[in-house]
Amino acid sequence: DGRKFFTTSSEHLGGLLLTIANHVAICRDCPVVVKTQIVSHQFTHDSQLQSKQESHRAYMGEVWKRLVALSKQKDRKKPSSRTENPNSRKPASRPAIGSTPSSYPTVDPNMALVLPEEEQLVTPFTFYTMSQCRPCNLDIKGNGSRSNFDHGFPGLECIHCAGPSSRKL
Repeated sequence: DGRKFFTTSSEHLGGLLLTIANHVAICRDCPVVVKTQIVSHQFTHDSQLQSKQESHRAYMGEVWKRLVALSKQKDRKKPSSRTENPNSRKPASRPAIGSTPSSYPTVDPNMALVLPEEEQLVTPFTFYTMSQCRPCNLDIKGNGSRSNFDHGFPGLECIHCAGPSSRKL
């Protein structure tokens, strides 16, 4: 039962750090050593953040730009939901319910959002917490009536419990 995190700005992404850390702390698939490391870094985060405020903001801006770049790759023309064969007398087939194609590209979950050379820009808590996430796409199951995001919108998910039955946030 994974968690997905969809953000609306770099400030919102920065505000999700505690939410992500709280999830990792209770994630049943996360190793205890990772949970312990997050908690230990969290104790010194506020004092360390004071000296890295600007670089922290710039870092969150860079991670946000990487996610936005994924969403900007959205195709202008939505793919056809029906397959048409002009030589056939059969009606065009329809996709199965819940399989509406997304107009966003499929995100590569191995894409690096957290780069080793950026570690000095932020606190260990921020870097380690963000390292527990990977890019993902919002699936149809998680695009309920309260969702502000289109099916396929790029976001983040926990690397430990990611999967087809993941919950969204």
